[in-house]
Amino acid sequence: MKTKKKIYALMMACLMFVMSFGSQVNAWYYIRLDDYGYYEGVIKDGEQSVSIETPGSVNDSYHYFEYTAKENGIKEFTFSPVDKKVKAITTVVYTDDSSVVDWDYTMSNKVKYNFRAGETVFISLLLDNTEKGKKYDLKLNVSESQSNIGVLLMKDKNDGNISVGKNNVKGLSWDAKTATLTMNNYTGGWEECLQISNLDEDINMNVYIDVKGKNTINAAEIGIYAVQKCNIIFVGDGTLNMSDSNKYAPLSAISSEEWIVVDGPNLNFKGKFYQYAIHSVRFILKSGALDFDITPCEWVGSNVGYVGIYSNDRVDILGGSLYFYFEKPEGKVEVQENPVIAGGNDVNISGGTIVFTGYQDAIDVSGKIKSLFLGDGVVIDKEKARIISGNTLKLSDFKVEVLDKELEYDGKEKKARVKVEGLREGRNYKVSYKNNIKVGKAEIIITGIGNVKGTLKTNFNITKPKNIVVDGPKEGTKINDSKYLYKIIKAGSKNGLVVGKVSVIGLKKKNIKKINIASKVQINGVTYKVTSVGKNAFKKNNKIKSVKIGKNVTSIGNKAFASCKKLKQVKINSKKLKKIGKKVFYKCKKLNKITIKSSKLSKVGKNFVKGTSKKLVITVPKKKKAKYVKKFEKAGFKGKVK
Repeated sequence: MKTKKKIYALMMACLMFVMSFGSQVNAWYYIRLDDYGYYEGVIKDGEQSVSIETPGSVNDSYHYFEYTAKENGIKEFTFSPVDKKVKAITTVVYTDDSSVVDWDYTMSNKVKYNFRAGETVFISLLLDNTEKGKKYDLKLNVSESQSNIGVLLMKDKNDGNISVGKNNVKGLSWDAKTATLTMNNYTGGWEECLQISNLDEDINMNVYIDVKGKNTINAAEIGIYAVQKCNIIFVGDGTLNMSDSNKYAPLSAISSEEWIVVDGPNLNFKGKFYQYAIHSVRFILKSGALDFDITPCEWVGSNVGYVGIYSNDRVDILGGSLYFYFEKPEGKVEVQENPVIAGGNDVNISGGTIVFTGYQDAIDVSGKIKSLFLGDGVVIDKEKARIISGNTLKLSDFKVEVLDKELEYDGKEKKARVKVEGLREGRNYKVSYKNNIKVGKAEIIITGIGNVKGTLKTNFNITKPKNIVVDGPKEGTKINDSKYLYKIIKAGSKNGLVVGKVSVIGLKKKNIKKINIASKVQINGVTYKVTSVGKNAFKKNNKIKSVKIGKNVTSIGNKAFASCKKLKQVKINSKKLKKIGKKVFYKCKKLNKITIKSSKLSKVGKNFVKGTSKKLVITVPKKKKAKYVKKFEKAGFKGKVK
């Protein structure tokens, strides 16, 4: 059963007013969806039939259909009544974050809308010339369409103008299917202007500007200008820097005869702007950051003031951040008290963070922060929106967001991105890190710069790698460095994510007198732990005089140093050593000292020191002496253990 919803008398009056002007009329209204018409359900792509029952109380009725886009692009909705006497009039109705419903009203049975993937809108239908309480059948078609938008790079008379397409202007590309202008590391000349215009006169069209990388425009008059029913929506995660031409103040950096919406990127404005840095019919900040580093500019009537955002109708700050830095005026100039965010009707601050700082005389220190806003209705939600002002700012007053809460270990230093809402890294704060290589919790230290004082600390996690590619030589392969020969026990990876294991099995450099077995070696880009000394590795080497064994060795193979007649001292630094093989030091006649640091030795091979010097002393951990003496005696050693 359909649920009847209240229709405002005001809405009826507005629609009748518009209808009185005939065809090709376009207007915007603000109502709430819960008060609007009759919900008729979800519609889909392609042709379909719908049936509508008009209410018994009125001849004309309003019905709306829900549609969700699967991908970016423009859709056209066409309603064709089977009864030719009935007239269908369509409207795009969609909700934004402030729960306002926006009407784009036409006298046609067709309407277009530019979607982003996953976006839901409500298509409203007004049936005219109907009878009370009667059902009407309609054919509905939802089809792909294309915008009739033009993007022109306006240049001076000598250079001429360029119609922006794909790849014909460095850093700019235009997609007519999605009405999207992509800015990717674009640099604009100071006498250039990007003009966006809509040749479809019967409907407003959303035009997306996808900001990627770092972009720069130095405006002479207007940097970006939208005309003829174009709503500009800035998306993306890049940066757009806009400033004056260093010759004279431009009118605006960004101007639109309709709406400007910012949802994602960082837009930076620097210098003087004669008619506000941003000028539109309506302005909405949903997410992203707007930074204004502005100098007072002389207006009409010789008034001097700071200019930021002006909307003929309404300004909505729903999220994101606004940062205003007031530069000190040049010379002896008196700055009049003026708003930097102004709406012809309303200013609604229902979220986000706004910062006012810089030249102290430009900031209202009395606490009456509303003087920096202008509108018939200025509403500030103090629970959801935060306004911070002052010549000196405390870092502790700002919210910190760690954008990379987890990063995967790769053996290299990890640096999680952080965001201090309302402030910019490099200008207002710097970031440093501790314990940010190994798996575990890493620390982030944020330190204020300039007039931002204080330090904040937070953290992120370095996690174990999920997908590991072992691309080093296979197990069993024999490899070498400049001194020793090795056999691979466990393969490793060249990127350091997997550390392999090797056993030292001999000498590459034959004349070495001092054996020093490392804890780790790196061969052909792969790191290995040296975990064992192989069987017969240095047997019958008559040049070796001393041996040091690294901390990762867990076993020494049979006869590893047998018959090394000049060997005098052995130092086993590994605390992980578990096994000494048979006859390891057999007939090492001059061997008089062995130091063992391991407390984990569990197996000692028979005759492991048979034929060594009678003065041989084995030094072991004190707590293990009694236990090790029994092991050594069982293996044939009856000399001194200390």
